[in-house]
Amino acid sequence: MIIKKIIFFYSIASIGMILFFPGIGRTSTTDSLMEELMRTPLESLIEMEITSAAKKPQKLMNVASAIYIITADDIKRSTATVLPELLMGVPGMHVVQINAHSWAISARGFNGLFSRDLLILMDGRSLYTPLFSGVYWDTQDLPLEDIERIEIIRGPGGTLWGANAVNGVINILTKKANETKGSLVTVVAGTQERVTTYRYGDQTDSGTAWRVWGKGIDQDPFSRTDGWQAHDSWQRAQGGFRLDKTFSSQDEWSLQGDIYDGNLDQKSTVTSLLAPYNSTLKETNSVWGANLLSHWKRILSSHSDMDFLVYYDHTYRSLDETRDTLDLGFQHRFPLSDHQEITWGMGYRLSHGEYPFDSTTSMDPDSRTDNLLSTFVQDEIQLIPNQVKLILGTKIEHNDYTGLELQPNARVLWRMAEDQTLWTSVSRAVRTPSWSNHNFRINVTAFPMGPPFNVGEISIFGSEAVQSEELMAYELGYRKQFGKNFFLDTTAFYHVYDDLVSNENGTPFVEADAISTHLVTPIYWENKLQAHTYGLELDTQWQTSESLRLQLGASLQKIDLDLKEGSTDTSSLASAGDDPQFQFHLHSYWDIIEHVQLDTMLYYVQRLSSLNIPAFWRADIRLGWEVQKNCRLDLIGINLLDDSTPQFIDAAGATENSEFPRSFLAKLTWSF
Repeated sequence: MIIKKIIFFYSIASIGMILFFPGIGRTSTTDSLMEELMRTPLESLIEMEITSAAKKPQKLMNVASAIYIITADDIKRSTATVLPELLMGVPGMHVVQINAHSWAISARGFNGLFSRDLLILMDGRSLYTPLFSGVYWDTQDLPLEDIERIEIIRGPGGTLWGANAVNGVINILTKKANETKGSLVTVVAGTQERVTTYRYGDQTDSGTAWRVWGKGIDQDPFSRTDGWQAHDSWQRAQGGFRLDKTFSSQDEWSLQGDIYDGNLDQKSTVTSLLAPYNSTLKETNSVWGANLLSHWKRILSSHSDMDFLVYYDHTYRSLDETRDTLDLGFQHRFPLSDHQEITWGMGYRLSHGEYPFDSTTSMDPDSRTDNLLSTFVQDEIQLIPNQVKLILGTKIEHNDYTGLELQPNARVLWRMAEDQTLWTSVSRAVRTPSWSNHNFRINVTAFPMGPPFNVGEISIFGSEAVQSEELMAYELGYRKQFGKNFFLDTTAFYHVYDDLVSNENGTPFVEADAISTHLVTPIYWENKLQAHTYGLELDTQWQTSESLRLQLGASLQKIDLDLKEGSTDTSSLASAGDDPQFQFHLHSYWDIIEHVQLDTMLYYVQRLSSLNIPAFWRADIRLGWEVQKNCRLDLIGINLLDDSTPQFIDAAGATENSEFPRSFLAKLTWSF
């Protein structure tokens, strides 16, 4: 407890000293670390080109969406070793770890192991699985040093990105191959994990730039709430490549891909019609996959271009699914007049999945092929040139579950001054049913009964009657740059959800199989739940001196769930407590002396009432030392305020729950 208090008060005191004495740590050094810092002040953030909000390059002040940028410098100075950890501290996002290899990540509520309302992209490639709706974060990774930036849109993005971009879009953009020449080696050794990365890049005489990379992870198991070791360790090896070729001043082409192989230890509850009926089984989920993406861009003029994208993805998970996906996309941007610009496109996705049968979970049928056809158009009109613009657009999709879906939006942006923006929007977005929503069965529990039945069973069934979940979103945002050193970005939102999936009680029925004749009490998925959410998100950044940058982010939200008339659901209303009403983070990035950096990250997440997760504080510290120009040593402490913290529980029981531990690690980064 004494150590916990010392670390906590040290974190607060160090930030407080800097706030009241902003000159502390200031140095006139011109070493490479300081030069890099000076190339990325807050004014550079404002001038950075962002592509995810409108599928075209835009400056931050011209974006009519709630957007947050994680830059390459933020990544370099983070304590993260894998991709999901980079998303901590984004206002309006809830990022927590369920166990050693599973994360719950959401924006604006409805968090879970598979956060069904958040679309994740990597260089335009969707990472979303149509099996359960969500992302397998345990297989999504790459060398963090190869990420150019991560663009996070909070709020609906369905008009441009399609169904399932309901509460947000995360687009991970990697560096071009010509930006990663030479060798890079990183070695991480810690009390919980070991990570090794190697990357090499070069350029041919013909101008084709390329890189190859490999990354290996060995993660120790966490501990359970009872103090015993959890069965959740994991190992993964992953490698990839990227080629970039510029054929002319108009044509750019890239080809990239990766392949991975790994093992994830997990526990699951197995239901049987024979005694002991319910048991816990230790399993190892073998995972491997590969993907290949090709992207061609033709630049027609400074305001006109065309993009062609095609990718193939194969996923295998021994306990979950085997899936093959082919995706084709086309986009065209052109000016309609001096004050009007059109962006439109079309796409086609073919996805085939197979699901393994066991006594607890099954699909009927056990394989399925889905087709998704889409087109979109967005019209940007300058009502007052360079000051007020109106954005109108819609996405039209046809899927095999619900047929035709329409996702329109209207946005207005007012550039009040060069350093000040006000925007508002009204959007409709949908989450289309997943394969499991229609064809899944999970036997939750079995129990002995008296005659005429020996066994009873409670089971959850998907239903082909499940329709799309709908959202109407209303947002208001304001951004202000105060001089060169202080930035404020705040967003208020009100979301109205309809036809959310609920758990409805059905009429018991008799089922006979080779083992027994038993009574099944069914629960069916139906669309009889609705919700209203509203909240406020805040992001501030302050460059207090040449050597210090501070970030403060906070979010406040309230979720109200209601059952529709006729619903028999007795469990879904409690899920409103799966998300915190309040959370904030405070980061300081400090060059204390020449060649030495001290970065402090402090997080607070309010209590999750329905999961019985208490409020928790988390403090991370990174001490970075540039040993020489191309060699850096980082000493990192994670979760220093508590030796073991429960962050989230997968209430559905799809994976084991364990506690997030305190850990220490050293990271050596060497480029040559």
